[in-house]
Amino acid sequence: MWRTRNVGEAGSPAIAAAPRGHRMRAASREILLQLLIIVGTLAAVELLLRVADLRELRDGYGRGYAVVHRYDPMLGWLPIPNSAGTFGGTRTISIQHNSLGLRDVEHQRSGRPTVLFVGRLEKRKGLKFLLRAWPMVLERQPDARLVVVGRGRPLEGYRRFAARQGWGSNDVVFAGYVSSDDLPRYYQSCDVFCAPNTGQESFGIVLLEAMAAGAPIVASDIPGYRDVLSNGLQGLLVEPRNPGAIADAVCRLLGNPELRASMRRSGQVKAQAYDWPQVAAQVLDYYYEVLERREIGPRPQRVRFARVKRMAGMLMRV
Repeated sequence: MWRTRNVGEAGSPAIAAAPRGHRMRAASREILLQLLIIVGTLAAVELLLRVADLRELRDGYGRGYAVVHRYDPMLGWLPIPNSAGTFGGTRTISIQHNSLGLRDVEHQRSGRPTVLFVGRLEKRKGLKFLLRAWPMVLERQPDARLVVVGRGRPLEGYRRFAARQGWGSNDVVFAGYVSSDDLPRYYQSCDVFCAPNTGQESFGIVLLEAMAAGAPIVASDIPGYRDVLSNGLQGLLVEPRNPGAIADAVCRLLGNPELRASMRRSGQVKAQAYDWPQVAAQVLDYYYEVLERREIGPRPQRVRFARVKRMAGMLMRV
């Protein structure tokens, strides 16, 4: 026979399950909080590391040297001047990559105006609009050269398009995949960096990489890029999906060395604001501010999770 128990009887299911539900709510809150902290920290670290890896700053082609920074735990970022010799258009730069030591990187510079594209070869990156703009660029800058860094399924189609236009392998260079160690020399060797993306960019990290290396920029006027690049200062913003606007902006920069030099300096200053020491200090200051408010302020109201509460109630009835 079944034996029924009153709600208030010692050892009843209601009393025994109540502490378990409370523990579940507390554990769920703790797990969600830890997940939020981990996800936010990983996203911040990824951004900071990508920008910090591109500390190789260019001071201009005519000066003939690059400024590279090394991070010291006690002294912070230290500038390391690197001498560079010019031998028939080939420039060798000594680059410091964290604690990996120095290595020589040869810069092949043909003296031709060079436009650089970096990104995955997918629709939203907008390479096809740059390729459509390229004939208009060549009308005004016949010696211009386009370098495409990136890989993807449309690569062979882009190569066939370039061949149909009569562009040789030295006129439009499809470099394919380039490692993060070698990517700075591509930024440093270009006269203009072009980002013709069509949208869906949450943050212009690729623009910061170009700025840190001293490359003037032509980019689409989209929210993710508009928040990073100031039109007319670090580069030019153009209407998305508009080959004519892209060609006009590229030719404007290629034909104006003084404007490029000004944008190069402004871009390097802007990139420094996103440097590891700067951003890390801001994150730490925010953490300290939150801790101080928590110590002197009233106890925060307990967060209730209705869904967890309903699940706990269902378990109690089992």
